[in-house]
Amino acid sequence: MNLPTVLDLIAGREATTRHTADRLREQITTLTAELAHAERELADLATTHCKSMST
Repeated sequence: MNLPTVLDLIAGREATTRHTADRLREQITTLTAELAHAERELADLATTHCKSMST
């Protein structure tokens, strides 16, 4: 293999890996938001449960 071919292969792999990293960052952002929503809902349910037990 000559140097330009190797450099092209490296550049292609870099682009693919960058795309994968960007996609994973987007998934992390989405999952973080979903987790925060679920945690708020759990806290609300726990509060409701405690209040209903004390009345």
